[in-house]
Amino acid sequence: MKQKRFKLLFVVLIVFRMTGIQAQNSISTSGKTATGTGGSVDYSIGQVINMTNTGTNGSVSTGVQQPYEIYIVNGLEQTDVTLQIVVYPNPVIDQLTLKIKNNKPSIFSIQLYQADGKLIKSKKMTENKIVMDVHELIPSTYLLKVIKSGKEIKIFKIIKK
Repeated sequence: MKQKRFKLLFVVLIVFRMTGIQAQNSISTSGKTATGTGGSVDYSIGQVINMTNTGTNGSVSTGVQQPYEIYIVNGLEQTDVTLQIVVYPNPVIDQLTLKIKNNKPSIFSIQLYQADGKLIKSKKMTENKIVMDVHELIPSTYLLKVIKSGKEIKIFKIIKK
């Protein structure tokens, strides 16, 4: 008798469990509908892909939200300039030295930025070697940009002790 009750209770629980199955829910932070000559598609941004369907005209990835990556190009590679730039010491305590070889110093300037992008110092180069006093800066990570004729040539990550 107890075995029959147990089997009946087990079957009832399984049936109730199957009726309680629900689909995936999400609250999307962003999304739109894209339309074109071939149809339209609704999309949202941020979550991983569930499944990808590929056809002759392209592919579509299904899921609650889709990842989106942005790449920023910070400059163009210049092949006409033979340039050697050296920054030392790094990590720095009091004075940072920058040397530029194989070029005219008068067309270069340097800019020192905090990690949040705030400009701290800016100098034009008058010689192939420049020394920047940084003793008053707090210990942190900074960015040193080398600029030639208004274009960014090189960025150095500077650590201040």
